[in-house]
Amino acid sequence: MKTENSWARLENNVVTELTDTNPDGRFHPLLIWVKCPTDTRTGCIYENGKFIQPDDINWPEQPK
Repeated sequence: MKTENSWARLENNVVTELTDTNPDGRFHPLLIWVKCPTDTRTGCIYENGKFIQPDDINWPEQPK
């Protein structure tokens, strides 16, 4: 079911995958998914409950 929310999959506190479909019950339980702002991108760091975009990453244009 698609929603207006976004979720990020984390590996070592780094966003590795994003989805707008609620991941609950859809993936192996050891995968870590957290709700995130819709402007979150892969490569962001998740620290203390916040998503941080590293300054040294040149972000490509996001498709509309």
